[in-house]
Amino acid sequence: MAWTWVLTDSSGNALAELANADGRTLRFKRNTPAEASCTVSHDDPETIEVLTANMPRLKCYRDGTLRFHGALSSIDEQADTQASQVVLNFVHPDKLLATRFTTSTHAATDAGTIAWTLINSANSDDDTGIRQGTINTTKSRAREYRFKQVLEAIQQLTAVLDGFDYEVVATEDADDAAELGTITVWQAQGSDQSDARFEYGAGTLANCSSVTRQLLPPVNAVTLEGENGLTVTVTDAASITRYGRYDVFESRTDIADQATLTERAREKLRITPVRILQFTPDPKLAPAPFTGYFLGDTVRFAANRNALDIPEMTPRVQSIEIRIDSSGNESDHVIGIDDQDATL
Repeated sequence: MAWTWVLTDSSGNALAELANADGRTLRFKRNTPAEASCTVSHDDPETIEVLTANMPRLKCYRDGTLRFHGALSSIDEQADTQASQVVLNFVHPDKLLATRFTTSTHAATDAGTIAWTLINSANSDDDTGIRQGTINTTKSRAREYRFKQVLEAIQQLTAVLDGFDYEVVATEDADDAAELGTITVWQAQGSDQSDARFEYGAGTLANCSSVTRQLLPPVNAVTLEGENGLTVTVTDAASITRYGRYDVFESRTDIADQATLTERAREKLRITPVRILQFTPDPKLAPAPFTGYFLGDTVRFAANRNALDIPEMTPRVQSIEIRIDSSGNESDHVIGIDDQDATL
């Protein structure tokens, strides 16, 4: 499971391999732009290439297969009496949608189609590098946007009840130098990976070295403020009786009618607590990302260490962070999962 990171120019022509980079890290999260970062020295020749290239790109290959293709997002330089280094940060092209805005209306339109329509419109203004992949049928939605950030609009379509999942899959096309990836939309990303088992503690497979756990309360009272003084508050009485009241407030000035505002408020309810876990598998003992599991997949997890007793659960993978050592091999991973049926 060897990684090769290649720096290219804006047309995809190779400039240098980042073989000497430290802290190489890839971060993947459901319905979120993928990220890559690394640290190089000012003394390394590839650093000069980065600083002089016109908006360089990064291609990350795992055993020869392209897994990340992103554009430079920031360069952080630091120098002191001991060292002089540069932190390079790259992102998948859907991050660019945070700088694009839409004013548009979509009546009774499939949510995945809305997402691609927004991206295609952004491409007509200035190419994002995103091409259309498989847009599966999801759920019909009605949306009206006024100067709405495109990335936020798409992510809000994923975050509602029966929302879809999306991923911009890294690609390279010799006939389309501007292409960085294709967007795929699913009703729900992933499948059941029954062989992907992760366990921590005594009497288990012990193929994980660490676990963290966080419990968050429900959201059972939502107040939204729309345009022209519109407001709505929706609650879930049963959740409030069981857990107490947990309010959230949000301004949605892009919504101008009461029915839509009420629907958005209902979609933000989370009537049960959620438990968030992260664990670090041993790459020599546990299933590997891409080949054994990926985002949205259902896996098996259990932990046993005194009061940290988590019977086997079947969560979906929400995030994956991959760390790569100086030899280009995966040193460890951090997997994020959640349990929507957690109890306080």
